[in-house]
Amino acid sequence: MTYIITSEPKEQFDNNGVSLGMSEKLAVFYSQEEGGKRYYRQSFSNPQKGMKLLICKSIKKAEEVCNWINVFSGGTFKVETIAS
Repeated sequence: MTYIITSEPKEQFDNNGVSLGMSEKLAVFYSQEEGGKRYYRQSFSNPQKGMKLLICKSIKKAEEVCNWINVFSGGTFKVETIAS
C-alpha cells in the first residue's frame, strides 16, 4: 500500500469574520530541487511548479510526517491510502 497526507477543505474568514468561502483540499508535497528535505502544504489539485506529491510506502512513515506537520502547522492533516 501507499499513502499520502491530505487535509480537507475548510471555511476561511477575513479579519472581520466575514466568510471568504471554502479552501481547497491540501496535500503534502516536497521540492525536487531541495532533495525532499522540506515539506510544503499545497493545493492537491493545483500544486506549484516543481513540487512532487509526497507518497509514503509505509503507514508508520506517513503517520510520522503527518503528526510532525500537524504539530508545526496547527493543521488537521490525515493519512490517506491511495493504492493497495
